Amino acid sequence: MNLGYSILLGEFVPANQARPTDVAGFQIVCPCCKDPVFKTERLGRKDVLEFFSHYASKVGTEDCELRVAGISEGTRASTNSASRSQTLKLFLAVIRSAMAVAWKDDPHARRWAEVEGSPALSWFVDLRADHMATGRWFKDADLDEALDTAISDVDLMALRNAGGLDVSVRRRLVKDVISHLRSPNAAKNRKTLILHGLRGAVEAFWTCEALNEIDIPMRKMFNALLSDTRTDWRAWVKRMNERQGPHLDAFNDLHFMIEMFLMRDLLRLPVVRMLENHRAGRAVLEGIDDLDYLPIAHAKSDEISGPSI
Repeated sequence: MNLGYSILLGEFVPANQARPTDVAGFQIVCPCCKDPVFKTERLGRKDVLEFFSHYASKVGTEDCELRVAGISEGTRASTNSASRSQTLKLFLAVIRSAMAVAWKDDPHARRWAEVEGSPALSWFVDLRADHMATGRWFKDADLDEALDTAISDVDLMALRNAGGLDVSVRRRLVKDVISHLRSPNAAKNRKTLILHGLRGAVEAFWTCEALNEIDIPMRKMFNALLSDTRTDWRAWVKRMNERQGPHLDAFNDLHFMIEMFLMRDLLRLPVVRMLENHRAGRAVLEGIDDLDYLPIAHAKSDEISGPSI
């Protein structure tokens, strides 16, 4: 059969979207009899045929094939949409706590605490939150390309071990979270997650500054953003609007860094463990620690690295 059902996700899963290792991890079973299945791949005349098979034939197994083939596209879409909505609600309920794990053992924690409430930084977060809510930032059309970039900052081997379905679920979850952040009732999550990405950018600046690997426009921008008053930041923004050039480049780079750090850490969430806890009736984050998150790729010497778990 070319369709399975993931007990973990509560969704129908096409065989060509799952790897053999995904079957156990996502608890994929026969959509009809709910018996365990395994993924089979066979070489056809023109391409590889992919399907799920029962482990053992029994009375009624043949009927499963016919009933699965009869599941309409509408039924699949309706079931998957409802489950996807419930999964998003599950993650949103704990998203701030889950993302906070990214700052465990953060060497810059004390320094960040000193600037987190600075007037210019708070104003900047409020402005970006407004731009996100009104669709002027994190646009749908740009998300796939941005995700491709963000996912490259996650350890490649860990992604391969996670499996194809795991990665696609992570990407979809990030898109759903970003979509949620634009909604009117998401103000608190929106500001918290923007601040998360901004913290990654600021700490990357501090790291590069310590290594003397930061250019002058970028240094001046961050110093103004982290100043004790909004006066320095307003003056810097005025110069940017007047001069454009390197100042505008630095400003655009800041937005790009915020997006990357935010999406990277959303991608690294221990999605399967969180869903397993929920299905088992446990607290979503019960027993989960920093080791359950996907690791960050080892940064090259000329790359900026941010928060790590």
